[in-house]
Amino acid sequence: MKVIYRPEQVATSQSYSPSALKPRLIVADWKIDSKINMEICSFEPVDAQIIALAHDAAFVRKVLACEIDNGFGTRDADVAASLPYTSGSMVAAAEYAVLHREAVCSPTSGFHHATFNTAMAYCTFNGLMVAALALKEANLVNRVGIIDCCPLR
Repeated sequence: MKVIYRPEQVATSQSYSPSALKPRLIVADWKIDSKINMEICSFEPVDAQIIALAHDAAFVRKVLACEIDNGFGTRDADVAASLPYTSGSMVAAAEYAVLHREAVCSPTSGFHHATFNTAMAYCTFNGLMVAALALKEANLVNRVGIIDCCPLR
Protein backbone atom coordinates (compact mmCIF):
# COMPACT_ATOMS: atom_id res chain seq x y z
CA MET A 1 0.00 0.00 0.00
CA LYS A 2 1.13 3.55 -0.69
CA VAL A 3 1.72 5.60 2.45
CA ILE A 4 1.79 9.35 1.87
CA TYR A 5 4.27 10.55 4.47
CA ARG A 6 7.00 13.09 5.10
CA PRO A 7 8.77 13.70 8.42
CA GLU A 8 7.70 17.35 8.25
CA GLN A 9 4.12 16.36 9.08
CA VAL A 10 5.26 15.47 12.60
CA ALA A 11 5.55 18.00 15.42
CA THR A 12 6.07 18.09 19.14
CA SER A 13 2.89 19.74 20.32
CA GLN A 14 3.89 20.71 23.88
CA SER A 15 0.66 18.93 24.88
CA TYR A 16 -0.18 15.68 26.59
CA SER A 17 -1.94 14.57 23.40
CA PRO A 18 0.29 12.38 21.20
CA SER A 19 -1.64 13.28 18.03
CA ALA A 20 1.13 15.36 16.44
CA LEU A 21 3.62 12.50 16.88
CA LYS A 22 1.38 9.66 15.69
CA PRO A 23 2.41 9.73 12.01
CA ARG A 24 6.08 9.11 12.84
CA LEU A 25 5.23 6.43 15.41
CA ILE A 26 2.91 4.43 13.16
CA VAL A 27 5.22 4.62 10.13
CA ALA A 28 8.15 3.42 12.27
CA ASP A 29 6.01 0.54 13.55
CA TRP A 30 4.92 -0.43 10.04
CA LYS A 31 8.53 -0.40 8.80
CA ILE A 32 9.52 -3.16 11.22
CA ASP A 33 6.41 -5.29 10.65
CA SER A 34 7.23 -7.84 7.94
CA LYS A 35 3.52 -8.42 7.28
CA ILE A 36 3.03 -4.84 6.09
CA ASN A 37 3.95 -4.17 2.49
CA MET A 38 4.13 -0.40 2.15
CA GLU A 39 5.74 2.12 -0.12
CA ILE A 40 6.37 5.53 1.40
CA CYS A 41 5.54 8.27 -1.09
CA SER A 42 6.47 11.91 -0.77
CA PHE A 43 4.14 14.81 -1.55
CA GLU A 44 4.05 18.59 -1.66
CA PRO A 45 2.66 20.54 1.28
CA VAL A 46 -0.45 22.57 0.61
CA ASP A 47 -0.45 26.33 0.93
CA ALA A 48 -2.70 28.56 2.98
CA GLN A 49 -4.97 29.10 -0.02
CA ILE A 50 -5.79 25.39 -0.21
CA ILE A 51 -6.39 25.17 3.55
CA ALA A 52 -8.66 28.21 3.23
CA LEU A 53 -10.95 26.24 0.92
CA ALA A 54 -12.30 24.73 4.15
CA HIS A 55 -11.48 27.49 6.65
CA ASP A 56 -11.70 31.23 7.09
CA ALA A 57 -8.62 32.72 5.37
CA ALA A 58 -7.85 35.06 8.29
CA PHE A 59 -8.04 32.12 10.72
CA VAL A 60 -5.64 30.11 8.55
CA ARG A 61 -3.18 33.00 8.26
CA LYS A 62 -3.22 33.68 12.00
CA VAL A 63 -2.73 30.02 12.96
CA LEU A 64 0.15 29.58 10.52
CA ALA A 65 1.75 32.80 11.83
CA CYS A 66 1.32 31.59 15.45
CA GLU A 67 -0.86 34.61 16.25
CA ILE A 68 -3.72 32.50 17.60
CA ASP A 69 -3.88 29.10 19.28
CA ASN A 70 -3.74 25.88 17.31
CA GLY A 71 -5.81 22.80 18.16
CA PHE A 72 -3.48 21.96 21.04
CA GLY A 73 -4.16 25.34 22.65
CA THR A 74 -0.65 26.62 21.93
CA ARG A 75 1.06 28.88 19.42
CA ASP A 76 3.86 26.44 18.84
CA ALA A 77 5.91 27.11 15.70
CA ASP A 78 6.63 23.37 15.20
CA VAL A 79 2.92 22.63 15.05
CA ALA A 80 2.31 25.55 12.66
CA ALA A 81 5.11 24.35 10.38
CA SER A 82 3.64 20.83 10.27
CA LEU A 83 0.14 21.91 9.25
CA PRO A 84 0.73 22.37 5.48
CA TYR A 85 2.21 18.87 5.53
CA THR A 86 -0.57 17.16 7.48
CA SER A 87 -3.20 18.60 5.15
CA GLY A 88 -0.87 18.02 2.19
CA SER A 89 -0.59 14.34 3.06
CA MET A 90 -4.37 13.97 3.20
CA VAL A 91 -4.87 15.87 -0.07
CA ALA A 92 -2.19 13.80 -1.82
CA ALA A 93 -3.66 10.53 -0.52
CA ALA A 94 -7.18 11.48 -1.58
CA GLU A 95 -5.95 12.53 -5.02
CA TYR A 96 -4.02 9.28 -5.42
CA ALA A 97 -7.08 7.24 -4.43
CA VAL A 98 -9.28 9.04 -6.95
CA LEU A 99 -6.78 8.85 -9.81
CA HIS A 100 -5.59 5.27 -9.26
CA ARG A 101 -8.61 3.62 -7.59
CA GLU A 102 -6.29 2.01 -5.04
CA ALA A 103 -6.08 1.92 -1.28
CA VAL A 104 -3.72 4.55 0.09
CA CYS A 105 -2.90 5.84 3.56
CA SER A 106 -2.28 9.29 4.95
CA PRO A 107 -0.93 8.60 8.46
CA THR A 108 -2.28 11.73 10.07
CA SER A 109 -4.44 12.46 13.07
CA GLY A 110 -6.08 15.41 14.73
CA PHE A 111 -8.12 16.37 11.73
CA HIS A 112 -11.88 16.52 12.13
CA HIS A 113 -12.91 18.58 15.16
CA ALA A 114 -11.83 21.95 13.80
CA THR A 115 -14.60 24.19 12.52
CA PHE A 116 -14.54 26.88 9.82
CA ASN A 117 -12.82 29.38 12.09
CA THR A 118 -11.99 27.54 15.31
CA ALA A 119 -9.35 25.00 16.31
CA MET A 120 -10.42 22.55 19.01
CA ALA A 121 -9.87 19.11 20.51
CA TYR A 122 -6.31 18.78 19.12
CA CYS A 123 -7.51 19.60 15.61
CA THR A 124 -6.28 22.83 14.08
CA PHE A 125 -7.66 22.38 10.59
CA ASN A 126 -10.17 19.88 9.21
CA GLY A 127 -7.94 17.97 6.82
CA LEU A 128 -10.83 15.81 5.66
CA MET A 129 -12.67 18.88 4.40
CA VAL A 130 -9.48 20.43 3.01
CA ALA A 131 -8.88 17.27 0.95
CA ALA A 132 -12.49 17.02 -0.20
CA LEU A 133 -12.62 20.65 -1.29
CA ALA A 134 -9.18 20.50 -2.92
CA LEU A 135 -10.33 17.56 -5.06
CA LYS A 136 -13.53 19.41 -5.92
CA GLU A 137 -11.55 22.56 -6.79
CA ALA A 138 -9.30 20.46 -9.08
CA ASN A 139 -12.42 19.02 -10.79
CA LEU A 140 -11.46 15.49 -9.74
CA VAL A 141 -14.75 14.89 -7.94
CA ASN A 142 -18.26 16.31 -7.92
CA ARG A 143 -19.36 14.86 -4.59
CA VAL A 144 -17.58 13.55 -1.52
CA GLY A 145 -18.97 11.51 1.33
CA ILE A 146 -17.26 11.59 4.71
CA ILE A 147 -18.32 9.19 7.42
CA ASP A 148 -17.07 10.36 10.80
CA CYS A 149 -17.94 8.01 13.64
CA CYS A 150 -16.19 9.99 16.37
CA PRO A 151 -18.54 10.41 19.35
CA LEU A 152 -17.07 13.83 20.20
CA ARG A 153 -19.01 15.73 17.52
